[in-house]
Amino acid sequence: MLNNTLKSIKIIASIALFFQSLLSLGQTYTFDTSNTGCTNNQWSNANCWDKSNNTGPSGCTVSAATIPPYFPTVSGNRTPCDVNVIINESIVINGNVEFGGGFNSITVANGATLTVNGNFTINGSDQISIITNEGGGVRINGQVNIETASSLIIDGDNSGFVRADDIDFDNDGKIFVRQNGFLHIRNETKLRGKDVLLDVKGTFRTSSFSVSGNNATLDVNDAGILLVEGNFSLQGQGVVEVRGNSLVEVGGSLQTNSNGNGLVFSVEATASFYVCGGLFNPDTIPPAMQEEVNVDQNGCRILPINYQYVSAKLEEKERIAHIQFATLQEWNNGHFEIQRSDNQIGNFQTVASLNSAGWSNEPKVYEYQDGSLPILAGHSFYRIKQVDMENNESFSKVVGISYPGISSKQGTWHVYPNPSEGSAINIAISNPENYHGEEIYFKLTAGIWDISTQKVESPQSLQTALRETIVHAPSGILFLEIQWGKDIEVLKVWKK
Repeated sequence: MLNNTLKSIKIIASIALFFQSLLSLGQTYTFDTSNTGCTNNQWSNANCWDKSNNTGPSGCTVSAATIPPYFPTVSGNRTPCDVNVIINESIVINGNVEFGGGFNSITVANGATLTVNGNFTINGSDQISIITNEGGGVRINGQVNIETASSLIIDGDNSGFVRADDIDFDNDGKIFVRQNGFLHIRNETKLRGKDVLLDVKGTFRTSSFSVSGNNATLDVNDAGILLVEGNFSLQGQGVVEVRGNSLVEVGGSLQTNSNGNGLVFSVEATASFYVCGGLFNPDTIPPAMQEEVNVDQNGCRILPINYQYVSAKLEEKERIAHIQFATLQEWNNGHFEIQRSDNQIGNFQTVASLNSAGWSNEPKVYEYQDGSLPILAGHSFYRIKQVDMENNESFSKVVGISYPGISSKQGTWHVYPNPSEGSAINIAISNPENYHGEEIYFKLTAGIWDISTQKVESPQSLQTALRETIVHAPSGILFLEIQWGKDIEVLKVWKK
């Protein structure tokens, strides 16, 4: 009996040592949808992960064997050794996640998005980095929880983003937004709890902001940017420091109900703190604090896009409108639409759609060439419609051009621009009295190359069919034969 007991103890001890050895092994996980069995882009699908072992911190070992966990654990006890995750393709986690222990970093790159449909919690006094590069992003459809003495670092290459619905700090919880990081909290950010810290060297955006904890600290420094769409409230014994070349912009009002007792509020001379909605109950705000901020009593609006310029220029020789605009910053941007209104400002229609940077703190330049100007002399007005990722819209200023009409000494039809690259070619009726709604037949030829005669119902469908056909034609001089009713006309078209 005693021998059996001793054997049992040895077996239990061996199992414990085995699992302890597993827990002392760090790993790097790389998400790869090309793996066999990776079919649903889910975090929990072990087939989607390539795993490599690594060491760190001291005491962790390396083994060539494939060991569990077979996908990065997002709850429960974890190894104290470093676990790093690399995501280059979009992936989804359904449900709440918790990171702690040795979980070290999540890197999202290559335009991929990590979507968490639940809360994102950091616990165990751990420090975790979320790094977004090459347009990568993290969407948290829930709340970020920074538990006691835990930290979150937001970093990247200035092209990605991290977005969450809400955020909550426990005592001594900290968030560091590094120089090239971007963090967007869609609802109010409440900096409460003892010794909590929000350190902003990159960009932090939120709907409203309040500081109410015991020694809760907001530190915007270096070239950091804090954008508050609504009100900024200071209560309790909080600390607000705006240093270096940093910027704070508040779309709503600045308010406090503590008469400044216990508050530390300082803005260095090289930094800026703008309040666009004025001071709420100014008598409660200490004069020294009022001197630190720039107040615009007329109000202003924080837009998701900061335009550097919008311009429109007519390229007279080609009769093309060249639209160009540049952004200094973009936040939560979905796409742009180029809109045009002819001869009046009130009838804008979308003529093109452009992909956007999405999230960027760097200047971006966009261009579009409009080769479909009306054939008659007139004016065209342009504006940029910006659509964010929630389908909210905003508009740029309006710019315009003037252009002469296209003269036609003879003939009913006119092709432009001519020369043309083909896919953007236009055809219009220059003498409307010669066309009365007849069916249209057309044929395109170039030497030994030609197409069979095609039938269309209208000038609009003629243009569509011509664009689809001409892309297959060789470069050089083409002949377009158009027949309607009893009339025939041949046009010379030059394809670049």
